[in-house]
Amino acid sequence: MELRRPVSLAKGATVMIAALYIAAYVAVCWAVARAVGRCIDEMGAGDDE
Repeated sequence: MELRRPVSLAKGATVMIAALYIAAYVAVCWAVARAVGRCIDEMGAGDDE
């Protein structure tokens, strides 16, 4: 009976860790996209017109 508590806690912790990893991944992707956008703007991407 005592084994059920750690298992349920482990599942909850796994879900929280997965959510944190997803949030971190989204934040990193957003930061990279923002940095790339700035670089493109500085290079003068508007010259293509």
